[in-house]
Amino acid sequence: MGLCCWATVVAAQGEYRVQGTVQNAKAEALEAATVVLLMFPDSNLAAYTLTAELGQYQLKVPQGRYLLQVSYVGYAPQSLPVAVARDTSLGPIALEAPSDSLPLIEITAAHLPVQLRGDTHILWSAAVLYRDGRPLWRHIGEARMTMADFSDDYLDGYLARNGAQLETTVGGYMLENEGVRLFSRIDGDYFTVLGLPLLAVLRQLAQIGELDT
Repeated sequence: MGLCCWATVVAAQGEYRVQGTVQNAKAEALEAATVVLLMFPDSNLAAYTLTAELGQYQLKVPQGRYLLQVSYVGYAPQSLPVAVARDTSLGPIALEAPSDSLPLIEITAAHLPVQLRGDTHILWSAAVLYRDGRPLWRHIGEARMTMADFSDDYLDGYLARNGAQLETTVGGYMLENEGVRLFSRIDGDYFTVLGLPLLAVLRQLAQIGELDT
């Protein structure tokens, strides 16, 4: 489920705060939700953070047009276009648990919000370690993904061969299988692309004495 209106503000110069809160449909705060601002329309990273205990977040970016993306494990992500020209409060953003009755998504290149073929985009994967219900450590892994300039025929064949599996893989990449052919360059950790910054998690678990070293 997405939001479709721009949050417009008055023109000015400088760097400005974009802030708000993330909650669920019951208005309960979601701590450690991932909040990302992407430059519009090229999807380059502008800023990112995780929400605090009461679901609040704050990012600082220059004047411009952005796409705010909010995600949390077990909930459907939200995307909100934002035009920033002064300090901006977006208020609460409510994430909803996905319904089992939702129709399957048809994966086609023409429906992508940003054309990725031949371009570089950034993928983030977040992890939080908890103890006794309290977060001890947060980390966001980053991978820069440059897609190859593949043909329409190859893309159609890729979707036809792997369609059912793509519904369960991050970004439809299926990097551990044929999806690696979609890319000409990847800078970042392999496990981050798969959905968990595993090496960083293992280092932290060893540091706090939960794993032998």
